[in-house]
Amino acid sequence: IIYTISTTLGLNLNPTLFTINQKNKLLVGNSKGGAYLLELDLCSVIGDFNYDSIINVVDIVYIINNIFNQEVYHSDCALDLNSDNEINVLDVLVLVDVILM
Repeated sequence: IIYTISTTLGLNLNPTLFTINQKNKLLVGNSKGGAYLLELDLCSVIGDFNYDSIINVVDIVYIINNIFNQEVYHSDCALDLNSDNEINVLDVLVLVDVILM
């Protein structure tokens, strides 16, 4: 879920992106004196784990490294391609299917 702020809340002042407990946060102030701490869900990027705009074998390596705990990927929900709440070989097969399509 990506949150948006309506312009009726006032002008945004100096938005800041940062990470707390491996979750992406956005801190936004507004011209009316308020501040909002929003959590950004970046799980909408499915399959492109290295953010190179190409889904390929490199992305498969990311999943396999995560399965063997050789590399920690900060967005487990994006790695769970078949939505079974586990990151395993089935997710690798889904990604292979996506690449071959």
